[in-house]
Amino acid sequence: MSMQTPTSRRGLFRSLAQQATGQSAPLYALRPPGAVAEDEFIDLCSRCGDCLNACPEQIIIAGDGGFPELSFSSDGCTGCAECIDACKPSALVRGVSVWPVGEWSVSDQCLPQKGVSCQSCKDACDEQAIQFPMTQATPVPSLQPDLCTACGACVSVCPTDAISINPINRTGEERRSR
Repeated sequence: MSMQTPTSRRGLFRSLAQQATGQSAPLYALRPPGAVAEDEFIDLCSRCGDCLNACPEQIIIAGDGGFPELSFSSDGCTGCAECIDACKPSALVRGVSVWPVGEWSVSDQCLPQKGVSCQSCKDACDEQAIQFPMTQATPVPSLQPDLCTACGACVSVCPTDAISINPINRTGEERRSR
């Protein structure tokens, strides 16, 4: 199994800790829109909290080591970019791909997968990226990845916490070119 080696000390220690405990959790956090590549982000971010205070939805929290992370437990991201405007050290910048900030996934706790009718995630998705094809008695969610912005609106409305947005790690060039 090939694993990308993080170049920051924090990333290296997190990677080593996960290998030692056998965890397969992501190496990188779900950063706010406009975040530069992870290594550069860690170097630039002063952990001042300005982006947390600027977020109208209050979905940016102080995560590991005080670095800002997205938490969709109460709401989704509207893409307003107020966090980017508030970032003085330029760890969040315009011109860096804002969407998607992560990748959508659904666990086996999803009610339709258990035969219970629920379409809360579809109702919350303004982009109509979540569909429920009528292929069985209780249709299960299907994601249209080309429509999904990973805004997280579907996460907080899920009654079983079956939906998550997982971090995407890209190099600086990949983030700027998307």
